[in-house]
Amino acid sequence: MTKKLILIIVGASFLLSLLYSFYHRFPLYVDARAYDTIAQNIADGLGYREDLSVPLEQDTSIVRVGPGYEFFLAGVYKIFGHHIEVVWVLQAILLAASVWLIFVISRLVFKEHWHPLIGLTAALLVAFSPDLILSSSMLLTETLSIFLMLLTIYVIFWRLEHLSYTSTALSVFLLGLAFFVRTTLGIVLVVVTAFEILNRRYKHALLFVFIFLLILTPWTVRNYRHYHAFIPANLAAGYDLLACNHDGAPGELIELPKYLSQRYLDLNKIDADRAMMKDTIAYIWSNPLQFAKLTFLRLSMYFSFARPTGWWFHLSGIEQILTLLSSALYSVILFTLGLSGVVLSTKIIKDKLAIDRRVALMLATLFSIPLSIIFIIVETRYRYPIYPLLAIFAGYAVSVF
Repeated sequence: MTKKLILIIVGASFLLSLLYSFYHRFPLYVDARAYDTIAQNIADGLGYREDLSVPLEQDTSIVRVGPGYEFFLAGVYKIFGHHIEVVWVLQAILLAASVWLIFVISRLVFKEHWHPLIGLTAALLVAFSPDLILSSSMLLTETLSIFLMLLTIYVIFWRLEHLSYTSTALSVFLLGLAFFVRTTLGIVLVVVTAFEILNRRYKHALLFVFIFLLILTPWTVRNYRHYHAFIPANLAAGYDLLACNHDGAPGELIELPKYLSQRYLDLNKIDADRAMMKDTIAYIWSNPLQFAKLTFLRLSMYFSFARPTGWWFHLSGIEQILTLLSSALYSVILFTLGLSGVVLSTKIIKDKLAIDRRVALMLATLFSIPLSIIFIIVETRYRYPIYPLLAIFAGYAVSVF
């Protein structure tokens, strides 16, 4: 019965995402348009470029989040041509696969304490998330990055019972792919490496770090050849740091005030990023209390119920209202049940050492996700990666209640 139910949920997730994408047919704006342009240039053999009319050092491609998602799109375009509909289908498949993964991950995490309600509740919360369905209908990094994150987490927990150098290598390889799609997911490397060290598996810890660095090497070398600078992924960090850490900053991503942006107008992308980093560090050093206040503000935004999806400018009228209401209700349910499950799960840690390690590892992974961005920026869609992990603990809360 449980197997039938999860298959129904997975199938419903795929169909709902697909229908939503084809019904709305959202146009490409801002980030989505940039990813699409870069991907087309890659597929056409013109390189990782966004604007071919400017010199490479002035091209904005290197400051975009990437390069993983852009290469994913380029692969799709190379095989199927420039058809956004194919991307919608693939992202619907990835969302459905994420639903299945969250179900099986919950079973690996709770083991003897697992109940079908845990997996089914977690699957339902991922499958019918208004936010995740909406993002799967756009050319955004979230659907692919969440799938790769969950696939990495699945292998990491599977290897706890099938420990080998091969399983370690596979998990860090997948993590490297996730990093290239969303660099903030690199924090999971810190968590799993620390976990290996605490369990005195030093060779595996070294292997994690070594393979991760090995995966970064080709792209880093490519960037050094082009820009003569050390860039493991992209140059998004400088702007993100400065935009949310200056006088008058609201704690979320906004355009830089004119008095700030004018400082970097005449600089190329490399020098601008370095200058932004330097100015941000100087500001934090000179205003530690203000930085602490902004960080606390970003943390409160991250876990706030009042951060629903629905502000997308392609939505309007009743559709926008319904999206806002459904997203707000979803966030109330997810965060209330999820955080309740986190508290309840701490009781398991006192039972058996094996259970302690699994639940503790998942808790550490869950709380590492917010830590990767609260010192920089908080936008509604930047907290999506925590949704599936909270869904697991929400499922545990439901099973206990």
